[in-house]
Amino acid sequence: MMDLCQLKIAWDMELDSDTTDRIEAWTKKLSQTSRISVPRNLKVIPWESATLVQLHLFSDASIVALGVVAYLWVSYLWGNVSCRFIVGNAWVAPLKHVSVPRLELSAAVLAVRLGGTILAIIDFRVDGVYYWTDSTSFLQYIRNDQARYETFVVNRVSMIKEGSDQKKWRYVNSEWNPADDATRSKQSERWRKGPEFLLKE
Repeated sequence: MMDLCQLKIAWDMELDSDTTDRIEAWTKKLSQTSRISVPRNLKVIPWESATLVQLHLFSDASIVALGVVAYLWVSYLWGNVSCRFIVGNAWVAPLKHVSVPRLELSAAVLAVRLGGTILAIIDFRVDGVYYWTDSTSFLQYIRNDQARYETFVVNRVSMIKEGSDQKKWRYVNSEWNPADDATRSKQSERWRKGPEFLLKE
């Protein structure tokens, strides 16, 4: 759809064969979504057994899309941990050219907003909220109190600082970032299961 908008294709214009093939392939993939099952009960194991409850949010951006995904991580008395998918979202990147570092800032704002929404809805304790990004430039933005930035950057950095603890932002390599799947249109189990390192204590 983004490509068609950039080409200024009107709704009643005939599409070329390449675009038609891409749309048909996408439509076939849509039919597969009926097979996807996501458990919605976040309290599967007796809650009294939980020793530590954390919310982990991952964000990523590319010139194509922005992605955010959230997981509930729980450690239990008997030593094991669970990682449950809560929600994931993907947005098409703006048609107007925006640099990737700025898009990463926008994705981080979306992660902070999503975290706030989740915390407002759930009815159980959360011991910590952690945010993950694979953008080192973004981490520099939020940790630098000396530099003067343009309005776009200043506004987003202030939203992030108001809505999250900047000390809770962590770096994660792209290959371990599940939000990367949304920005690259990848289908993977990692999106629903969470990254492997969250399954460790």
